[in-house]
Amino acid sequence: MPISKKYLKMFRSMQKQYCTSKYGKDGRIDKTVQGVPSCKKGRQVFYATVRKEGIDYTMDVDEMSLEEVLEFAAERVTSDGEENV
Repeated sequence: MPISKKYLKMFRSMQKQYCTSKYGKDGRIDKTVQGVPSCKKGRQVFYATVRKEGIDYTMDVDEMSLEEVLEFAAERVTSDGEENV
């Protein structure tokens, strides 16, 4: 699935951080994703991060409906007002 413009910036940043010789073979650029040179380690970290945070990286927040935004916010806050992270 294509990465939205908002999260493509995050993806690009992670590629710059993780596509280095520090990570050996996994840090070598081996693929281009939406015009961004990437490596196995950078892709793994990006997809693990968005999965852990429950982020739909294919959709910009601006593209979410009001109902989706409210539902997302409700999932993050418990009934007593504490943030549910």
